[in-house]
Amino acid sequence: LGIIAFQLKKYENAGSLIGKAIENKPKVPQFYYNLGLVFVSLKRQKKAIQAFQKAIEIKPDYADAYYNLGLALKKHHQFEEAVLNLKHVIKLTPDDADAYYNLGNTYEALDRYEAAVENYQLAIEENRAFAGALNNLALVLKAMGRIDEAIRHFREALRLKPGLAEAHWNLSLALLINGQFAEGWKKHEWRFRRGKRSTIYPHRFGIPLWDGSSFTGKRLFVHSEQGFGDTLQFIRYLPMVKRLGGTVIFETFGPLLETMSGFPGIDKLVEISPDRRHVENCDYYVPLMSLPMLFATDIPTIPSNIPYIFAAPEKAGQWKNRINKKGYKIGIVWAGKPEHENDGNRSCALEYFSSLTEISGVAIYGLQKGDAARQAETLGGMKRIINFDRELTDFSDTTAAIENLDLVISIDTASVHLAGAMGKPVWTLLPYAPDWRWLLEREDSPWYPTMRLFRQPLRGDWGTVFDKVKDKLQKLTRERVN
Repeated sequence: LGIIAFQLKKYENAGSLIGKAIENKPKVPQFYYNLGLVFVSLKRQKKAIQAFQKAIEIKPDYADAYYNLGLALKKHHQFEEAVLNLKHVIKLTPDDADAYYNLGNTYEALDRYEAAVENYQLAIEENRAFAGALNNLALVLKAMGRIDEAIRHFREALRLKPGLAEAHWNLSLALLINGQFAEGWKKHEWRFRRGKRSTIYPHRFGIPLWDGSSFTGKRLFVHSEQGFGDTLQFIRYLPMVKRLGGTVIFETFGPLLETMSGFPGIDKLVEISPDRRHVENCDYYVPLMSLPMLFATDIPTIPSNIPYIFAAPEKAGQWKNRINKKGYKIGIVWAGKPEHENDGNRSCALEYFSSLTEISGVAIYGLQKGDAARQAETLGGMKRIINFDRELTDFSDTTAAIENLDLVISIDTASVHLAGAMGKPVWTLLPYAPDWRWLLEREDSPWYPTMRLFRQPLRGDWGTVFDKVKDKLQKLTRERVN
């Protein structure tokens, strides 16, 4: 009865019934195993772990219990323990492709990429049609900087499973970082078929998707997507859109509204609305990040009419009074949004900036927002940083502040896009496996002519990055004095 309730997704009832079975026969390992599955469905990982452990205690060679215990431990972020249990599965059933696959996942979570690659390869050896393992193998290879290999494995995954949206999406990012824009933009459209997004598109709007053709006399709805940085980077296309036709309505995030007021190419600027009321009376819609594909953007044809974002003169004057220290004025940002899927890779600790405060003739201002801004208040060595966290109410304030700075030094966050779009000198600090838009190896960016890129030579090596930044900044300030 408990199993039937479980199959009907009546999980609380299932747990109660299986619990009664255990009361009557407390030495049956399968009862504890099934109870563990119930707790997994109820997202009670600790209880699931205990149930699987009890099943194994009674039956030490219970491969399925080891397997699900490993998965539960992984979900509970007990990665080392998960590794041990998944290895035990492989010892008991050495041809289990799923065990190798999940062991690969766990090693990936531990940043043990070589071990992850080895186990994904073993999973594929056991199951030559394992498209998911090929996709994950390619992701790890991409994170290791082995882009061509990653592309090859993404393609193999798609040969086996042509509708695998994640593999199409991941292939798009590998192609784009490799500079293969033509195919990369097309694959990038698969972002709307991934997970929850597939239930939104194409159902979000009851009007046709714009195909890039003339829309004279019509109304086009363009909307922001993903993050602030993506919007700041791709609004450069809106004047090009406007030249093709009629009225352009642009929907974007509230904190960007004042900065984008009066932006060329926008006839009506509106805030993102969950009820989608702004799309009414429009003839077509298009997501902002589909514009590079529609305009067939390649590296030589990236729109580079810089600057295209400007500070409001009155607000810039107000910030000039705040940024009034003598010396070379630098704004810094050290952390992105914690909820960003790659934030642990792209953000760094504020301590790394401490060496820059030692350089004579510099004045450092914090443009950091959020909880990470508190680091500037708690670190004793950071007292030379003037942090503007509470005064930066939206992007119009940040724009006005940057207008009064000589240089912005930041990890990969919206601030570098803002500074780059303003045509201000900006040094972007990149992890070893950077976002696709920064391409590979080069120290400049075709998106922003005033930007210089500082890349980690090894994963997690911020020390070398900041050594280079300090050296470059010392030379710059000396030249300024001379």
